[in-house]
Amino acid sequence: MRVLHVIPSVSPLRGGPSVMVRTMTRGLVSAGVEVDIATTDDDGPGRLPVTLSEPVIRDGVTYWYFPRQTEFYTFSWPLTRWLAQHVRKYDLVHIHALFSYTVLPAAYWARRYKIPYIVKPLGILNRWGVNNRRPYLKKLSFALFEKRILSNAAAIHFTSEQERLEAADIGVRGRAVIIPNAVDTCSDVGPDLRRFRANSPNINNCQMILFLARIDEKKGLDILLPAFAEIQKTRPNAVLVIAGNGKRELLSRLRQQAERLEI
Repeated sequence: MRVLHVIPSVSPLRGGPSVMVRTMTRGLVSAGVEVDIATTDDDGPGRLPVTLSEPVIRDGVTYWYFPRQTEFYTFSWPLTRWLAQHVRKYDLVHIHALFSYTVLPAAYWARRYKIPYIVKPLGILNRWGVNNRRPYLKKLSFALFEKRILSNAAAIHFTSEQERLEAADIGVRGRAVIIPNAVDTCSDVGPDLRRFRANSPNINNCQMILFLARIDEKKGLDILLPAFAEIQKTRPNAVLVIAGNGKRELLSRLRQQAERLEI
């Protein structure tokens, strides 16, 4: 079986989806599936130092990188041409993301050649994102493109029941499947953990709660901090570890909130 994954970016700067797609495709390869990933050289404001328009094999997965013409919407005409020529060679197309240009040609050519496709929204349809990130542009795009793409999908891949419910609230219809994100339990975190403990000796004997993610307003850290303050009243040995990165203004605001809460 040949499966093509299409995702706007696999840059570490884009957070969880970049890690998730690598983990998922490595798992598919180990199960005997032939897997390709078509993506762009997007790296936030910069570009990934990768070979373009030629196969790059890593962990048994074949990556195809194409130049990004615009940072906004991750437009790539070379990726569009490649999809038009190659989608028909696959048994299944798995599209990651919405409200990004790469979704449009991937869904169009898959439907044109009668290749079933799956859409993984990556949490983009949740209430916070729809209401706070370019809400008017998203509503227009959803009415013109995403609603039809989702309704024609062989399946819509949600990672939780809550994600499915919030998508249904804005009118998403289609065959929903709920499959949590895979976690690579074989990764050796020993060196990182030892380095972390060496740098933070004052909390080595504490009960640790870990938040591991890209730090963004949608993640709810402003709710987590006061919740942890309540926990610490009855468990003074507890420590909250936040691992991730985000915009400087948000990080500063969260640090000030933590200081006010005395946590």
